[in-house]
Amino acid sequence: MTTGKVSGEESRLYNIAEEYKQRGYRVTVSPSPKRLPGFLSEFRPDIVAEGSDESVVIEVKSSGRVRGTDYWKKLSSVVQQHPGWRLELVVNDISTRHTPETIDKELIEERLQEGRRLAEQGMLAASLLITWSAAEAAMRLASKSHEIELPDLRPATVISRLYSDGLLERDEYDFLLDCMRIRNGVAHGFCEGRIRPAFLKRLQRITSRLL
Repeated sequence: MTTGKVSGEESRLYNIAEEYKQRGYRVTVSPSPKRLPGFLSEFRPDIVAEGSDESVVIEVKSSGRVRGTDYWKKLSSVVQQHPGWRLELVVNDISTRHTPETIDKELIEERLQEGRRLAEQGMLAASLLITWSAAEAAMRLASKSHEIELPDLRPATVISRLYSDGLLERDEYDFLLDCMRIRNGVAHGFCEGRIRPAFLKRLQRITSRLL
């Protein structure tokens, strides 16, 4: 870390690191090659958080640093090949000051209905995108109604907080993290395998329960 004034990106990195430390992870910020697991030796992740149940490779995207598409694709593939590990991509736009308002329960239910219609028409990728948007909104509303404090609105943070506060079962926690990974792959044009109708129905059920 440089001396003097801390940049917005550095502050963001250390806030994320502190959040994972508070959740019991062993965290390394900007790890040197010697501190990285062997399978990550050719990458330079911003943070590595190692836990008893899962470990996370965290990369922060910002306008000041550019990673090629091949980098993200290869990193995602390598992480997926190691059970117990997941990749978390954080979009760091320090110029954004306004936090958009979450849609209300009625609009969430409308999106769930739209997701069901798309699935019935066989448009499963589109169904996943719209259903996941409803799920994220429902999770934030559930956090608010149960007075769960969220350090930020990243989906992984919200899912973890709902699980730690008892609103999600362990299998739901694992499932939603898997959904998040697949949704991100679809949204960014990566191949994440076939999306099954039963997968979407379970996401819809969890979303409806949280409402």
